[in-house]
Order: sequence, then C-alpha cells, then structure tokens
Amino acid sequence: LGVNASSDEEEIKNAFRKLAVRHHPDKNDGSKAAEEKFKLISEAYETLKDQAKREKYDQTLHLQKRNGDFKSDLSNGYFMNNKEKFGV
Repeated sequence: LGVNASSDEEEIKNAFRKLAVRHHPDKNDGSKAAEEKFKLISEAYETLKDQAKREKYDQTLHLQKRNGDFKSDLSNGYFMNNKEKFGV
C-alpha cells in the first residue's frame, strides 16, 4: 500500500482507498492485470488494518529480511502466497 511501518489506521485506509479506486476492475475495462492488483491491494489492506494480522505480518517480514527471503514488491504475490500466515 506504500505506507510506513509506523502508519496509523487512517493513513492505511487512505492509501488503500486511493489504490483501490485506481486499480478497480470496473475502472479499468475489466482488465485482468487491474483485477489481480486490486486483489493484492485488498489483501494487503485486510492484513494491515487488523492489529493481530499486522503483528504477524511484521514478525514474518522481520524474519524474511533477516533470512534474505524478503520480496518488497507486491507484484511478487507476497500476500497471495502467504494468506494463511495472516488469516486472510
């Protein structure tokens, strides 16, 4: 979503809404790429807005960075491939 680790709920919500409008499939003539991006954005928001899921995400991210497994780009499918870790 392009937010900092210290972002509050309002910043997270605003970032989500901005990206959701830009990538919503209805605004992009049903584009499959836009649909996939929208799904990733939605899943990221669902994780970050819930404090327990966000803490799990932060812990997992910390471990991945430490182990060199970190992929920072949402297009790598981080949330899609790790949904079970965050309860999404």
